[in-house]
Amino acid sequence: MAGCASCELPKPRVTGPAIITQPCETAGGASLGLGAALALPPTFDASTSTDPSGRAEWQDVRWALPPSVTDSSLQAAVARTNGLATARDRLRLSLTAAEATSLADSNSYALTVTVTSWLGASASATFLFAKASTASKPSLTVAGSTQQSFKISGGIKASADAGAVCKGALPTS
Repeated sequence: MAGCASCELPKPRVTGPAIITQPCETAGGASLGLGAALALPPTFDASTSTDPSGRAEWQDVRWALPPSVTDSSLQAAVARTNGLATARDRLRLSLTAAEATSLADSNSYALTVTVTSWLGASASATFLFAKASTASKPSLTVAGSTQQSFKISGGIKASADAGAVCKGALPTS
């Protein structure tokens, strides 16, 4: 089947950490071995992207760095992810612990994902994030689309997980 010139574009969505922090340290300055080993490296996920045709089969998924971002660690993660065999495998980009640690503190990191539908229509989304050497307040994000409806009569339940809070450090309010 040939590509569709008048097709509605896919709706790419990327989720991931708003801020990447360093692993916790002991009083002597060394990383907490077990805690650092158990911490998962940052992952950026485009699996909630949608195709208006209703078919959840991507022809292609590619990650890129915007021209303003030139970090070699991020470029390595992009190249590794884009080298995976199938589009489905490329929906998630994960940094290794070494790549995450090597990022300099900055508020201007970004990753762009481009999804291509089975009809050949493509669209891109850019996810912005920061790197901070010290942990800040945990961030809260709502998963899913930017607009959501809730039925009050059904009740609204919210829960939170402090995530990677270092021992002895409390989230601030």
